[in-house]
Amino acid sequence: MANKFEKFSSTNNDYQVARDIQQKDALNEKLNWERKVKTSFSIQQKNIDRLDEMVNQLNAKSRSALLDTIIENAYRDFQE
Repeated sequence: MANKFEKFSSTNNDYQVARDIQQKDALNEKLNWERKVKTSFSIQQKNIDRLDEMVNQLNAKSRSALLDTIIENAYRDFQE
């Protein structure tokens, strides 16, 4: 049977859980960053304006997120 201190103390567990969460978040962030590839390309100004309009209308997180979705969908359609 646990003594009174062990029974009612959760301090060590709380710190361990918090530390584990921070470590997992840091690892996930690192892995996500490594998967992204920065690239640069030219887009006509009218298409940038259209892209911005689509981002606003679709409540997309960013231009990049919208472009990723467009490319994925276009590639899937291309493969069919």
